[in-house]
Amino acid sequence: MALTDFPLVSWTDQQFADYGTKPQACSHRLNELDMFSKATLIKLLDSFPRDELQAFTMGTDPCDPGDWSSVDTGNASGEELWQAVEKGALWLNLLWIDVHRAEYGELLQQLYGELSARVPRLQGFERAHLTLLISSPRAQVYYHFDAEDNMLWHLQGEKTIYVYPVSHRDLAPPNVVEDIFARTASEELPFKHEYDPQAEAYDLQPGQVVSWPHSSPHRVQNGNSVNVSISTSVETHLSERMRLTHCANRMLRQQFGFRNLATSELGLTAASKRFAYKLVRKLGMLPRDVMPEYITPWRIDPAAEKGMRRLEQKVHTPFCSTAKEKPELASQPARAA
Repeated sequence: MALTDFPLVSWTDQQFADYGTKPQACSHRLNELDMFSKATLIKLLDSFPRDELQAFTMGTDPCDPGDWSSVDTGNASGEELWQAVEKGALWLNLLWIDVHRAEYGELLQQLYGELSARVPRLQGFERAHLTLLISSPRAQVYYHFDAEDNMLWHLQGEKTIYVYPVSHRDLAPPNVVEDIFARTASEELPFKHEYDPQAEAYDLQPGQVVSWPHSSPHRVQNGNSVNVSISTSVETHLSERMRLTHCANRMLRQQFGFRNLATSELGLTAASKRFAYKLVRKLGMLPRDVMPEYITPWRIDPAAEKGMRRLEQKVHTPFCSTAKEKPELASQPARAA
C-alpha cells in the first residue's frame, strides 16, 4: 500500500530513461510529508537507537578530510541534538531508518516502486535502505563515492552537490576504488580543486533529488541553514557486477601483481575474473572486511561554542559497531520494493 495518494517522484520520460547513465536533478514531493518536519524529526532523534545514530564533525577545507571525526552523542535529547546541529559543524546519519520506523519503510517502498516501474536497471533491486541526514549550516561531506547505487533526496535548507565523472583514473585512483568496493577502506577519495571544472554542480532546494551513474565521485557543501536530506541505496544486478569486478581486480593486483586492469563488467574476461574472485573468497583465502573503530574526544553539547565539547579521555561512540554489516538487517527482504 502506498504511503501517499499522490506520486512521490515527478520525473519526465527522459529523466526516467537517463537514470544511472548521467548526473541529473529531478523533482520529488517528500518535503511535503510531515515525517520530515522539524518537530517530527526532533521526536525521532529523541527515541532513535543510539547505536544507529552516527554523528560526525569536519573542517572547512575540502582537500583535508583529516578533520572528519566521529562525535559521541552522549545523553543529548532530540532537542539538544538539533540545537547542536544548528550552531556547530555536525553531520547526523540515522542509519537503517526504514527498518526501525515502519512509516519510513513504507516511504522507501513507494519510492522504489514508482522508480522501478519506469527504470529497467532498478527492476529486481535488492537490499534497499534509507539513511536520514541532518547537518549543520556550512557543513560539508568530503569527496568520496558510494559502493552502492544511491541517490540524494533534499528536504530542508540549501546545499550544493558536485558530481564528477565516473571511472576516471585521475579523479579516482583504481587501487583506492578497489579498496572501497572491497570494504577495506572508507569512502573518501583524494581531492584537488583542479577536479572541479569536470564536475556537474547542483544547487539543491527542497523538493529536488540528484542521481548519478553508480560509483560517481561526489562531494557536498551546505548553505547557511540546517539541512535535511535522505540518501536511498539499493543493490542491483549491475551494481553487484561492478563491485565484484573491482574486487577481482584488487585480488589480481595485490596477489598476482597485475597492473592496468580493465574495469568493464562485460565479456568473458570480466566474468572469469568475477568467478575466480568469488571462488577464492569462498575458500577463505582473502582477508575479511576491516571496519573502523569510532573513537572520539568529542561529545555533543549544545551549550558549547560549536555544539560539542572536548572530553578528557577518548571514548567509543555508541555507533562504533554500525559499520559492520548486520545480517538481520542486510538480509531483510526488499520490503522497500
